[in-house]
Amino acid sequence: MSTIKVKVVEEGCMPVRSGKGKSDCFDLTLAETVTLKKGELYVASLGVAMEIPKGMSARMYLRSSSPVDHKVMMANHVAVMDYRYNGDGDIWRCELVALKSTVISKGTRICQFELVPSQFATRFEKFKWLFGSKPTLKQVMHLGNKNRGGIG
Repeated sequence: MSTIKVKVVEEGCMPVRSGKGKSDCFDLTLAETVTLKKGELYVASLGVAMEIPKGMSARMYLRSSSPVDHKVMMANHVAVMDYRYNGDGDIWRCELVALKSTVISKGTRICQFELVPSQFATRFEKFKWLFGSKPTLKQVMHLGNKNRGGIG
């Protein structure tokens, strides 16, 4: 399948597949402690930049336990990072909205992502995705692409 290059910019933020590697999604952790008042919006760093393979995109969702355990929701409910958002400075972030006043500690698994073929993927890329093995992560010091910037 696909290998996703990961630059960890905050120690302890390497994504992991939960459930002893059985999950289809990779968990992402907060790179900072977040303090929110009810109704407040905050764009929190996830401490990583990644190089998504061409023809693929990453769909990021809040973990199902986060609203109950941490009293937050994702502002946009789902974030999409495509293969163009993949430079060293393109740090992944999560837009959080507080349901109640809350403090969420650095290192908390807050959201998750899955790799899916882009709507513009070639037939070969979609075939590889459907019949290949699960994607793997490889930690690297630098990603080989220009920063796109913006919020992921």
